[in-house]
Amino acid sequence: MDAYVETAGRWAWSLNWDIAGRAWGNDGIDGNDEVPSNATRNINMALSWKRLSWAQMLVRATAGRTIDLASNAPARLRTYAFSSSGGIGDVSYQFSAQQVQLDREDDGSRLLRARELSATAIWQMPEHIYLKSQAFVVRYDGSEADTTDKFLKTFLGWQPNAFTNAYIGWSGQRRRDPIANLPTERMVERGIFAKLAYAVQF
Repeated sequence: MDAYVETAGRWAWSLNWDIAGRAWGNDGIDGNDEVPSNATRNINMALSWKRLSWAQMLVRATAGRTIDLASNAPARLRTYAFSSSGGIGDVSYQFSAQQVQLDREDDGSRLLRARELSATAIWQMPEHIYLKSQAFVVRYDGSEADTTDKFLKTFLGWQPNAFTNAYIGWSGQRRRDPIANLPTERMVERGIFAKLAYAVQF
């Protein structure tokens, strides 16, 4: 089921309700093929306001029932998100904050919670030169994870038209090593990158 309402004041509200069938359970190795549940559901509500060009905002909340892939058990999923985007003069930006939480349905224990902040900013300079920066940080906690990922990218580019783009930049990332023996080990990646793209239309 979907519903959408928009006002003349640039407010908009939407609702999405989805119910689907899905079966999961034991794989039969222990002789028990019982299926604990065969239904998932999801409800998604969003409210946005786009009256101001420099601050177009969106708030979203999601609640649902799904399966935890790590334990193969039914779990409750909740998501809360806020985002804002716009531009002032030659500077444009995008900002978002989000929290996703997965709780085991049987006892309500927290399996995983992820909290993310991300931001992108672009400064358009004369002669088709621009400076762009992207960053995010994600904090994971719960019985299945306890770590923090960080990422930063910044680059200087030149784009005179839609068919030509050239830039050079730097990026750095810190995250948990997925193949490490100890869950506390971290992987740090840094690098310099460059790109030149040119297309011919005919």
